[in-house]
Amino acid sequence: MGGLVSRSPIQEFENVMDEFDEILDRCNPETVAYTRCINSHKVGDVAGIFQPGIRPGKLPSDIADGTCGSQAGDLAGCFARRESRYSLVRKHCGNLNQAYEVCMMENARQSQNCLPQVKTLLQCTKNAIRKHLPSLERTQG
Repeated sequence: MGGLVSRSPIQEFENVMDEFDEILDRCNPETVAYTRCINSHKVGDVAGIFQPGIRPGKLPSDIADGTCGSQAGDLAGCFARRESRYSLVRKHCGNLNQAYEVCMMENARQSQNCLPQVKTLLQCTKNAIRKHLPSLERTQG
């Protein structure tokens, strides 16, 4: 039987969130490369890259001896691209983004209840990228 596969609301929510993260750019390859480097050289603190105001290349060990500078630069660049994409979302989909955030605060334990909001936000995000960053759309497949 070639019927449609039914997904639970939780699975559907997770799939939409995965798609949203892919559009914004997860920075997974850059994070892995940077983490491997600082772990192999026993420098830095990988948790530090996720602290507000701290970016790869600005950690004390990176500044002191340039360890992992290339990887730090790649990750910092990815974070900057992600932030510029998210800024585009806030600019063109601000009300939808805010509605999604409110829903998530109100439904912290049942995020699947916010599926309609995140789907609407995802569609707006795709439209904003299509209109304002067409080169990004081509890289997303």
